[in-house]
Amino acid sequence: CGCEYSAFGCCPDNETVARGKDDAGCGCQYTEYGCCPDDHTPAAGEDYSGCPCNTYPYGCCPDGVSIARGLNAVGCGCEYGEFGCCEDGRTPATGPGKEGCGCEASEFGCCPDGVTPATGKFFDGCQDEAPVIPGEVCGYEKDRGPCADYIVKWYFDMEYGGCTRFWYGGCDGNLNKFETQNECIAACVEPEGMGSEQKNYFLIPKLSTESCHLPLVEGPCTGSVPSWYHDSASGSCKPFVYGGCLGNNNRYGSKEECEEMCVIPEKTDVCLLEVMPGPCRGNYTRWFYDQTLGICSQFAFGGCKGNGNNFLTENECMQSCIRGRSKGLCTLPKASGLCEETLPRWYYDYSETRCMPFYYTGCDGNSNRFITRGECEATCPGDITEPEEDVCSLPSSTGDCNNFEERWFFDLSENQCKSFVYGGCGGNNNNFASYEFCEKRCGSKKEIALEKEFNT
Repeated sequence: CGCEYSAFGCCPDNETVARGKDDAGCGCQYTEYGCCPDDHTPAAGEDYSGCPCNTYPYGCCPDGVSIARGLNAVGCGCEYGEFGCCEDGRTPATGPGKEGCGCEASEFGCCPDGVTPATGKFFDGCQDEAPVIPGEVCGYEKDRGPCADYIVKWYFDMEYGGCTRFWYGGCDGNLNKFETQNECIAACVEPEGMGSEQKNYFLIPKLSTESCHLPLVEGPCTGSVPSWYHDSASGSCKPFVYGGCLGNNNRYGSKEECEEMCVIPEKTDVCLLEVMPGPCRGNYTRWFYDQTLGICSQFAFGGCKGNGNNFLTENECMQSCIRGRSKGLCTLPKASGLCEETLPRWYYDYSETRCMPFYYTGCDGNSNRFITRGECEATCPGDITEPEEDVCSLPSSTGDCNNFEERWFFDLSENQCKSFVYGGCGGNNNNFASYEFCEKRCGSKKEIALEKEFNT
């Protein structure tokens, strides 16, 4: 009798007997969110949500929870290295006593010289003058300087709440000094947003907009307008009462509006942040993910005031922002959708390890869908599925941890998949969560072996 006569009918393949309602027992590929990376365990949400670390290609980190990004606990953190971490908690020390840890790997980063470690987050302990924070100059008092060669300049008057002319003596003074009223307004009232030219008095790269770094200005009028501003010192949005005239653009109608423009959320995807070399003068090679090009690129980090899009190696960047983010959507099957349009699109064929064209119907489907081939290839590099080594020819390896579980490996000498005990971390890539996954990956070796035997 066929599966259609069983208690729960057939699985979606119309061959396998379902073991319960809603395709129970039919395999993870038929569950709402598909399979985990092992092609065996059901995912609890999109992009492998809820998939335990042991279902990933490199298994678990020594903590038994975190996902390893490569062999020998790569991506598990410097705390698992031979000499532990530097003070920043992410850079591996190269010897005992924090050997190899420069100022860029210290708790508070470098001093402006790019060599000396700072002892506090506001350049404490540094001998040279701290870099000027964008907008901070607008709060400086008017300073004519000691000379008497008077010329007209403009400065931002905090009390007045706008740009005002003053007589400048011709030497020294401070940076709250501009050639024209428009230059003063562009710096202290209505600064341009992201991508504007960086002036000599704006040394630290911007957040969402330069306005976020301007000082609080209530304005000279007597109105009472509840407003919010971004406090650069604390990095948070705070309330104030605006007088109703003049002032600057660091003024928002609500806390939410202020935070949307000026506060980087804790859970922000670091791969989407702009590259931030920082204001210090060091020259440390780092890598960042360029979302425009879809690649990891090298840049010179000054040693302080960077952001999360700052990786020690190209591989770390790729694991976090290319392989790590794209593997989920790149393994999804082609999904044409349920509507009736005919839209040319591209998807990544996991089995062929290349981008292929298809027609999208205009609705539903999944995220493995790209408008151009270039976009597909940038998101799903051809090497994300296959390591360089022939994993099927590697011996079984228990690994380094003690979180023992049954796994499967391909025994090349016997041309079959066999079970073994895996410790949960380390080992090699000849390590599969199920017999079926092992067969899917290495079953072709049997055919090759038979062909060789037939030809001898």
